[in-house]
Amino acid sequence: MRQTTQPAPSRQHPDADMVQASQHDADTVVAGLNSGTDGLKDAQVNSARETYGLNVVSESHAPSLPATILGSFRNPFVLLLIVLAAIMVATNDHIGASTITVMVLISVGLNTTQEYKATRAAQALRAMVVATTTVIRQGKASEIPVAQVVPGDIIELKAGDLIPADLRVVRAKDLTVSQSSLTGESRPQDKTAEPQDSTDENLLHARNVCFMGTSVLSGSGLGVVVTTGRNTYFGAMARAVADVQPRSAYDLAIRRITLLLIRIMLIMAPTVFLLNWWHTGDWLQALLFAVAIGVGLTPSMLPTIISANLARGTSFMAARKVIVKVPDSIENLGSMDVLCTDKTGTLTEDRIVLQRHLDIEGKPSQLALIIGYLNSMHSTGVRNTMDDAVIGAMNKSTGTALPAYRVVDEIPFDFERRRLSVVLDRVTDLDQLTPPDEVKDVGPQELHLAPGEDLLLTKGAVREVMSVCTRVMHDGSITALDDAARATAVATAESLNSDGMRVLAVSTRIIGADAARAHFVHDNWDYTPADEADMVLIGFLAFLDPPKESASAAIQDLHRAAVDVKVVSGDSGLVCAHVVDALNLWDDTPADARAQRSMTGAQVDQLDDEALAQRVNDVLVFSEMSPLLKARVVGALQARGHVVGHMGDGINDTPALRKADVGISVTDGVDIAKDTADIILLEQDLRVLRDGILEGRRTFGNIQKYLKITVASNFGNVFSVLIASVFIPFLPMLAVQLLVQNMLYDISQTSLPWDRVDGSVLARPRRWTDGHITRFMVILGPVSTIFDVVAFLLMWFVFHATGTTASGAVDPTSQHLFQTGWFLVGICTQVMVVHMIRTEKIPFIQSTAARPVLWASAAAIAVALVLPVVPFTAAAFSFVAPPATFYPWLLATVLAYCLLTQWVKTRYIRRWHEWL
Repeated sequence: MRQTTQPAPSRQHPDADMVQASQHDADTVVAGLNSGTDGLKDAQVNSARETYGLNVVSESHAPSLPATILGSFRNPFVLLLIVLAAIMVATNDHIGASTITVMVLISVGLNTTQEYKATRAAQALRAMVVATTTVIRQGKASEIPVAQVVPGDIIELKAGDLIPADLRVVRAKDLTVSQSSLTGESRPQDKTAEPQDSTDENLLHARNVCFMGTSVLSGSGLGVVVTTGRNTYFGAMARAVADVQPRSAYDLAIRRITLLLIRIMLIMAPTVFLLNWWHTGDWLQALLFAVAIGVGLTPSMLPTIISANLARGTSFMAARKVIVKVPDSIENLGSMDVLCTDKTGTLTEDRIVLQRHLDIEGKPSQLALIIGYLNSMHSTGVRNTMDDAVIGAMNKSTGTALPAYRVVDEIPFDFERRRLSVVLDRVTDLDQLTPPDEVKDVGPQELHLAPGEDLLLTKGAVREVMSVCTRVMHDGSITALDDAARATAVATAESLNSDGMRVLAVSTRIIGADAARAHFVHDNWDYTPADEADMVLIGFLAFLDPPKESASAAIQDLHRAAVDVKVVSGDSGLVCAHVVDALNLWDDTPADARAQRSMTGAQVDQLDDEALAQRVNDVLVFSEMSPLLKARVVGALQARGHVVGHMGDGINDTPALRKADVGISVTDGVDIAKDTADIILLEQDLRVLRDGILEGRRTFGNIQKYLKITVASNFGNVFSVLIASVFIPFLPMLAVQLLVQNMLYDISQTSLPWDRVDGSVLARPRRWTDGHITRFMVILGPVSTIFDVVAFLLMWFVFHATGTTASGAVDPTSQHLFQTGWFLVGICTQVMVVHMIRTEKIPFIQSTAARPVLWASAAAIAVALVLPVVPFTAAAFSFVAPPATFYPWLLATVLAYCLLTQWVKTRYIRRWHEWL
């Protein structure tokens, strides 16, 4: 070993650390990190963690309570209130300033409560889905959270693993890694432990380093951690794009609506200021009123309402075994109208049992079982449920003794070859036997090896295994795999598939001593896929995964919720068709037309994107699909305007999970699938997913309620204020009165996240569109204006609140009566319209709001009615107690407003066939 020392990782130049690590041999890098083949000791781990911290790109600690309170004060609504309070203090209006201070405290308290609860709930949900990795410390392998990894740790790598940090590869066996998360390239990169020769090559092209956030596709290996957390390449990228976060359609729609209301406010506030200054001659009061109008037109509670809705949605879904990693994905889940899913575990029980082990003619074959067992037992990659079934069946088999073998090499599985091979040789040294035994020639004669010979065992998809076979085991002898024998084998496999069984083929070849020695290069065995040739086809392993009894009903529930379900699987078409048929998922498709609703991966591959998009709607079953083809199907559905969810738990699902509008995985899926997914199911059951979809729609519906109510009310207020500013010779409402009205209304709206929604909202997916919100605003807004004008006329002509005495002198009491009347009409109609708009049905008769909404509405109206009659609050807000005859007029006005709104709603639904 060279004596060059690899420096400890730098906190300032992680790229330099990785470049240097790539140029040294693996042993030097490991030694330079004070590590070894047994990994770090506990004391070294603690020291490294103190130096480099946790292995996280960004700290995800929930903000403290003081930080949350401080953040609430940054709300524009709160800042405007503070400015108004300061102006009132400057003008000696201490009662008004005190009132606004109370309003600030109430607003900050509400926002702080919602944000604090939401962040704590989100943190608890994230803790339920923790990424782990296998690390070697003190000579023992153990699984630890990724955040606990430190520089110098030795990491075991296998298919399906996420790379937990930036690593220097120490040992690699057919190791391939996807770096698409960093480079966008779908082509996997081979990794090796050899030093990097070129110093000019892009570090991402270095074949002996792996980067945090990438994933192992196939093979196995070991790596030593060089840099962690923010010092990784991924961490540097995350810092560079920290302020450039992609926005979903949901985010963009909310942003456009908010900007629209703010633009209206920016136009209205100066206009109202000038008009009222011209009328009253009091520029300060006109300014205060204009600012208050600006506050009222600003959707100040929108962030709180949305946060509360999403927090309630995530908590509700967590209680039903659905973990939402990204809260905004709730909206996409509710909008989803197509679900692509694999069948294993979703449509089937995921209890795979080895039903039969056969030769090519369908006769029982113990040799096929033995070869499958040796292949499954000695492979080092991810052991799947079929491997477990083979090993379990062999363990139950009696009377079969096998020679003692050791693993020489492995040719890992990949999705192009669709097969896996292991290379074994006989143990000839008694000391290598565990437990010590006598070296015997036991077991099938076909597996006996002469000294120096190797045994190549291959297991995989029928077509792919048969493609490398030239011979076949038939009645105990090896013969040529001619066309007749090949046709017999295919017929046997298809017969098993048609019975719903998944079929794997097994084959073998003995490699002579000279050929075996030729594969021993540089002290390592070097078998490659090219050695999978001239194989002897032994037979088939047939597995049964029974259809899940609940799947058919769950899919029918999804259909009733307007979600189309498509089966996208790597299994054969016959197996997929059998499961679909057993669950009665063909609907009314005649038997002779089902072929038109099925496509294989080969057929998909022959179509360009446009042609695939033309066919994809009509296809129910996609079989024999590779990972990239699954993603193409998702893309084709999106091209047809669908919101697509993909549900999968394997490495082969990762491209489709990333491509889908909402990626869904399960808690026992591989790391890369769970990391890519937006939503994790704690139970692999479509009924659980259905509950999540309905909750997504419920959340969407309640947010839509607030948005539509707000935009309609604000749009109506624009015209009301303009009319009042032109025709009323004094301020139609004082700034403090307007602010109190806004506060009462906004507080009542915080109950909307707990409201019920109509069945029509849950019945079908809905998407964010500006068009129908704008239409709603333009049609419903003027209704509010009409009754504001009614209030003006009522106060002016019925109660003679003209602002002047009979002699024409200014009468403040008369002005305050007018302002009180509009205040009460405004708050009562605003609160009641919530109940009119929240449902497409007749409110209180066909659809009643949830109790929190009812209580909040009643409280807002009650407080508003009390304020003018209590001497202290009346004086504080310049209210005048209305005469008793006012209240019947108030009731009649509110009732008329509700009736007109209901009539407009009915006409609206009849014309556009939608409401919320």
